[in-house]
Amino acid sequence: MDKLVRKPGIPQKILGGSLAGELEYVDSLRPAKRSDVTVGRQPPGPGEQQSGKLRISQNIAVSCVSASLAHVPHHPLYTLKTQMMFHGKRFRLRNFLTMAWESRGTFLMRGVMVRSIGIAPEKALKMVAWDGGMYFANYAYPQCPKGLQWAFGGALAGAATTIIGCPSERTMVLAQVRGETFWEIVRSRGVRALYNGAMATLYRDISFNCCLFVTRAFVMKKYEDRTGAEPGPYRKIWYGLPSSILAGVVACPFDVVKTRIQGVTEGGEVRPLLRMYQIARTEGIRQLYKGLLPRLIAVPLYMSVFITVNEELQKYILGRRIVS
Repeated sequence: MDKLVRKPGIPQKILGGSLAGELEYVDSLRPAKRSDVTVGRQPPGPGEQQSGKLRISQNIAVSCVSASLAHVPHHPLYTLKTQMMFHGKRFRLRNFLTMAWESRGTFLMRGVMVRSIGIAPEKALKMVAWDGGMYFANYAYPQCPKGLQWAFGGALAGAATTIIGCPSERTMVLAQVRGETFWEIVRSRGVRALYNGAMATLYRDISFNCCLFVTRAFVMKKYEDRTGAEPGPYRKIWYGLPSSILAGVVACPFDVVKTRIQGVTEGGEVRPLLRMYQIARTEGIRQLYKGLLPRLIAVPLYMSVFITVNEELQKYILGRRIVS
C-alpha cells in the first residue's frame, strides 16, 4: 500500500491499517466514470456552443437535417419575396395571387427542390464555420472582447454561406421569376452562370450573419447571466426572433440588389454598391426595402427555428454519447 500512497497526482491519505480505509483509498484510485466527470459541468456559452464536441461529420449531418426541415414550409414566402424584389414598382399582389391560384400552388413552390437540396450543405457549412470561428477566437485570442469574437464568427459564417448557397439561390430566383430549371441554366449559359450575383450575395450574407449571431449571442448570454441556466428550445426560438428581424432589415438592400442581378438571364456581374445606388436614384430608397415584409416573416422564423433545431439535435447526440 506504500506504493499506492506515493502515486503522483493523488491526494495522500493515512490508511491507519484498517481494511475499510484501504478499500476506500484503492477505490479512489479507479478512473472516474464518464458520467461522473460530466456532473456539474457548466453549460457552454452562446459563442462556445458544441465546437470540438461533435465530430465535423456529425455537425454537418445535424445542420443539413435542420436546414431541410426548416426551409420547405417557408418557401412560398421566399417566392413572394423574390417577386417583389425583382419587379419592384411593377409588382402587383393581385397578379401574384392569380398565378398562385391558377397553378394550384405549384407556382409558389418553384425552385423548392433545388433550394432544399442546396440549402442543406449551405447551412451546414454556415454552422461549421461559426463553430470553427468561435473555437479559433476563443483559443487564439481569449482576451478579445466577446462582441468581436461573435462578429468574426458571424462574418466567417456569412462567407461560407455564399460559397455553397449562391448557385442554389441563383437557380431558385430564375425558377421563381422565369420558370427556368437548373439544367436549362447550365446548358444554355454554363456553370459559371450559377455564380452570377456572388458578390452581392457575399455582402448580404456577411451583413446578415454578423448582425444575427452577434445580437443572438448577446441576448442568450444576458439570459444565462441573469438566470444561471441555458434557455430551453422554445425560449431560444422566441429570443432569436428579434435578432433575425434586425438582421433581415440590415441585409434587405443587399438582398434586393442580389435578386435583381440574379433574376436577369444575360449580363455579367454588376458591382453591388453601384447597383444599389442606381436603384435608389431611379426608383427611390423605398425600393431597396421592397419585399421586406415577407422577408421579415420567412427569414427570422426560419433562422430562429433552424439554429434552435440544430443546437437541440447536437445536445441530443451529445447526451446519447455520454449515456452510452
